[in-house]
Amino acid sequence: MDQVIAYVSQKKERTYYLPDKYIYDNKSGRYIWIKESFLEDINVFYCAEDF
Repeated sequence: MDQVIAYVSQKKERTYYLPDKYIYDNKSGRYIWIKESFLEDINVFYCAEDF
């Protein structure tokens, strides 16, 4: 989870561009998808096992 926090913490301004990123969660064996962001929102999805 530290990787997710470190990645989204890069966005310090409303218009900062954050590209798509997939991070593997060793604890659950699943991927976390951080969707591309270019305005104020940051969307984080916990992917299903059959991803």
